[in-house]
Amino acid sequence: MLKVGLAGAATVASPAILRLTAEAQTGPIKIGMPLALTGALGTVGQQQKRGAELYAKLQNAKGGILGRPIELLIEDTAGNPATCVRKAQEMVERQNCRLFTGVTLSLTYYLLINLLLRLASGGGG
Repeated sequence: MLKVGLAGAATVASPAILRLTAEAQTGPIKIGMPLALTGALGTVGQQQKRGAELYAKLQNAKGGILGRPIELLIEDTAGNPATCVRKAQEMVERQNCRLFTGVTLSLTYYLLINLLLRLASGGGG
């Protein structure tokens, strides 16, 4: 199930966003997970976190994906859409993250997609 969830992250990361630098092509595969670890959806976020950590641990023990380790960037949003967008923008700008998963609320998903499309077109946050 988690493999499907991580593969589904590609729906969040538009191909335009996946412009890779030489460092990004050889470094770890960074997967941003702005999760509701606290608040009303905290139990859902905690389960997503544990599942992703287990998958990353098992996959990294096998050599990662295409020889690249998985690095999870997990941030607590407390279920707040504005916090999710802010933390996702920080992951993009500060940690060069280009792949996201774990968004639970549809409004948050919509806002995150808009942010990523703006960033991909060079429009900033």
